[in-house]
Amino acid sequence: MTGISVGGQDLSIAESVFTTSGTIIDSGTVITRLAPAAYSALRSAFRQAMSQYTTASSYSEFHTCYDLSGYTTVIVPTIVLHFSGGTNLNIDKSGILVQASSTQYCLAFIGNNADTDLQILGNMQQHTFEGVYDVAGGNLGFGSGACS
Repeated sequence: MTGISVGGQDLSIAESVFTTSGTIIDSGTVITRLAPAAYSALRSAFRQAMSQYTTASSYSEFHTCYDLSGYTTVIVPTIVLHFSGGTNLNIDKSGILVQASSTQYCLAFIGNNADTDLQILGNMQQHTFEGVYDVAGGNLGFGSGACS
């Protein structure tokens, strides 16, 4: 991973934030875990984009939550994870918010405790995508339209 965009805007995160620990793709981990600096930038940009909605208390490990009761339509900003080689993963909206209760929804990303903790691309953010691995060529890609 080399960067993150929210609502079409690249976040100001040093690439070294992503290379210090590295990133793995793990279908057995539910929620994506990011380095503290990457998570902080993502959370701030997401909160700004969702500022028209009522915030709610934290739920478990999720610290960016909203009370969406009373809304018939919610506009959720796009989140794109950028990888070396120009690969981009446009997270499906089902991988952006996790439902904590009938009215409470939270940003479906968690910050790691330390910069050296391995970053993990979890399965919730992999929904609707197939990972394409070219091991010999050292390339990674994502194909849309996989099982949801």
